[in-house]
Amino acid sequence: MNAEQTGGSIKVESEEGKGTLVEARFYYHHIDCVPMGDLKGTLALIMSGNPNVDFVLSLKRGSDTFEMKSADIKEVLGDVSINHPKVTRFIKEMLDFSLLENN
Repeated sequence: MNAEQTGGSIKVESEEGKGTLVEARFYYHHIDCVPMGDLKGTLALIMSGNPNVDFVLSLKRGSDTFEMKSADIKEVLGDVSINHPKVTRFIKEMLDFSLLENN
């Protein structure tokens, strides 16, 4: 509903054995776009709070794109769990970039 009220859209596609794609498109500067809140903290918590699920986060604003894959993070971590509090903090810091800034 929040995406659609900005003139955007929501799409959900799921294929057994492959995964689920959730795509939400918001028009950020639309008058009806609600404040995002702590998006960085929320995304870090979703990734670290679900260690058995692989997430691909792709954010686009204009011609800028950012992508983060939890599988890549888990591969680099090796034996360290993605749900370790220091890893959650690290993920949040990785998300500290201009596409998530409220400007």
